[in-house]
Amino acid sequence: MLVIADASSQALVPILDSLQTLRKDHLQSVRVIFISFLSETLTMSLSSKVLNLLLKEERETLERAKKYFDQINTLYDLTVIIAPPWKTVLDEIGDGNHDLLILQGEFFDLWREYTTRGCPYREMMNSSECLVLTIE
Repeated sequence: MLVIADASSQALVPILDSLQTLRKDHLQSVRVIFISFLSETLTMSLSSKVLNLLLKEERETLERAKKYFDQINTLYDLTVIIAPPWKTVLDEIGDGNHDLLILQGEFFDLWREYTTRGCPYREMMNSSECLVLTIE
């Protein structure tokens, strides 16, 4: 299973809620790509206090996700990437090793927009047999 969401604490709650509704066989192995909006340009323009708060939130989000997967005894791989993430995300989907893709709502909209603009992955996305679950 592949999960794509932002690295905020607000995104983690609905993700974990949705995972609790899935059968155990879907949770044998989970790859989570957290997307950080703290780009290099943004980090240079933020005050150190604000930047530290945002970095702390990202670290706490990852720790909470790790704790959850450890508690349910599931193999997991957590990655944080900088937005825009599309090449990394689409390459991951293209591997075809996932039977379910969970997208946080806004990422589904961005993903759909990106794949309909004639990107090189469009055919792969249209023919993918991977189920997509979107959450708010």
